[in-house]
Amino acid sequence: MREIELLIVAWSLSLDAFAAAVCKGMAEKHMDLRGACRIGTWFGAFQAGMPAAGYALGKCFSQAIARYDHYVTLVLLSCLGANMLREAGKEETHSAGLGFAKLFPLALATSMDALTAGVTFAFFEVNIFFASLVTGACTFVMSAFGAFLGHRVTGRCRRLACILGGGILIGMGIRSFLLHTGML
Repeated sequence: MREIELLIVAWSLSLDAFAAAVCKGMAEKHMDLRGACRIGTWFGAFQAGMPAAGYALGKCFSQAIARYDHYVTLVLLSCLGANMLREAGKEETHSAGLGFAKLFPLALATSMDALTAGVTFAFFEVNIFFASLVTGACTFVMSAFGAFLGHRVTGRCRRLACILGGGILIGMGIRSFLLHTGML
């Protein structure tokens, strides 16, 4: 796989993290550069680690991984989306911060496709260290920018943003499930 192809794959893998980061930025009451970088770091680290994990597992268990990743993605993204919808109904629509409990499941859910990509990297003899580094860096930039951009939606738009963001996360989970099961 050439460098330009790897950049396209890395960018593609970062798009769901970008969308989730925009939604997270919209839901936060306060967002500064440090918060945006924190979101970018969580998403970037998971997107960097998952291809390496997928690569290692792909050497041994490629069919078993491909069989179940879409279920995990569907459940995690749907639960996170449902939580955003629930928060939209509250008087105060910001999330409870940027801690482990909020960012870990979101970073995990948005990086499941990178795990699958890592499995395929094993078959193409890709330099996994370089691929993981590029994927993580691309995701960090896209996610930090997305969180900062998403926070620019203010006032009355926050409730709508939580509803829209929750719907997007649920839709991403359903889409991933349908693609992997061949229904789409």
